Amino acid sequence: MKALNEYQEIIKYIDNISIPENKHIFLQALKELETYRIKDPQNVDINYDIGIGYEKLENLKDAEEMLRTVIAEEANHSEALFYLGKIYYLEKDYQLAADF
Repeated sequence: MKALNEYQEIIKYIDNISIPENKHIFLQALKELETYRIKDPQNVDINYDIGIGYEKLENLKDAEEMLRTVIAEEANHSEALFYLGKIYYLEKDYQLAADF
């Protein structure tokens, strides 16, 4: 239960922090999520949250990799599909973006 509570606190940072003003806190939260991933690399929720964190940092390559990991485990994960489409759009790969 303690681990779940810690995880939920970390997610609050990923979801709610404005990157420019609090980048150090955001990076620490992302680092902690990556620690959880080491313990459970196939966890869809953790991989999704890390992917969103990378996307917020505009690290699109790593975000794509994490989100593709999510899709490999859960093919109809609508949020991961949405963000993959967004990433491809930002990369100006409009055809691939349209596929998502």
